[in-house]
Amino acid sequence: MNIPRERWVTMIVGGVFITVVGVLLVRGLFIVPAGNAQARIESLTEKIRLAEIEQNSRRKKVSHLIDMAAKTLGKDEMRVAEDLRVILTGLLHRSGLGSDRFSLKPMSGQRVAKAYTEAGWVVSARGTAKEVAAFCHLLSEQPFLLKVNDLTLTPVPRSDQLKIQARCSTIVVKLPAKRKMPATISRVGSEAVKIEPAQQQHLAALVGRDMFLPYIAQPVVVTPPQPDPPVADEESTTTEPPGPPPTQFVIVGLPSWQGEPDVMVKDTQSGEIQAYHPGDALAGGKIAMVDYRAMPRQDDPELMCHSRVIIKIGPEYWAIDLGQTLADKRKLNTDDLPEMLRTEASHHDDAHRDEVASPAT
Repeated sequence: MNIPRERWVTMIVGGVFITVVGVLLVRGLFIVPAGNAQARIESLTEKIRLAEIEQNSRRKKVSHLIDMAAKTLGKDEMRVAEDLRVILTGLLHRSGLGSDRFSLKPMSGQRVAKAYTEAGWVVSARGTAKEVAAFCHLLSEQPFLLKVNDLTLTPVPRSDQLKIQARCSTIVVKLPAKRKMPATISRVGSEAVKIEPAQQQHLAALVGRDMFLPYIAQPVVVTPPQPDPPVADEESTTTEPPGPPPTQFVIVGLPSWQGEPDVMVKDTQSGEIQAYHPGDALAGGKIAMVDYRAMPRQDDPELMCHSRVIIKIGPEYWAIDLGQTLADKRKLNTDDLPEMLRTEASHHDDAHRDEVASPAT
């Protein structure tokens, strides 16, 4: 049976139309909703993952807050501030800074909502370098959370004292309502910290070297430690230095200003300070140089001395450490001399041996 061409064309076009409509219906009814559902599932999965990360982070933060709370002085802000004031006052008195010239002023600290509040005091005091070092040591050894900011040290003119100022603060932790506050540190336990000299090695430089002396104004009228004695001739074989100088004259500073060293000598009776330079007469000889090598102290080899003045008396060299009196000078062996003076001393010894050997030949 022959089917006309028009019917074949009509059947083909109809079949294509029905196929297209079927594909569109399947896509609209099944494929697109399934894709949207998959996208929603992926979005919800990502939100759940982010929520779990945030929850774990919150747990860690709360756990960290609890650990921090155990190292605080309490949970009441006013009481913690007062306890900190009492502790700082006690530390100032124990270190020797508790004179009438110290002050404590309240400071406003940082506040983090639902985390912690900062409470603290601005400390101002003055005292010797040793007292300042002891106070800094006590601050560093406190068992509770204590932050020290803006620590400044300023020399007090015409004295051997320093002015210290610092912002000392602690925190008051704010835990969630369902969390129990752990036991905090007692103020009595904080006050039990001892000043151990062996634990202050990191502060030894502050006491051993007075770095602020270059800024101390020199007095107009000064009294020399002693009249200039006659300096022994370079070729003299005298080994004994002149009589010991007065013990009231102390080396209080060996600063170097623009490459030029100074020797600061203080008269402990009058309080006057005199500056000497290399080549000046001092302690029965002439100042050869200022030595800044770190060497064990003579009175305590476990401690290091970072500076000394070297005096030449005849062919010999003598040293006075920072903080010693002029009477404490000691004779140096050739091995103890700096390289520059060691070479000069070796040349002098060779020349002296040649002179001694010449008459024999």
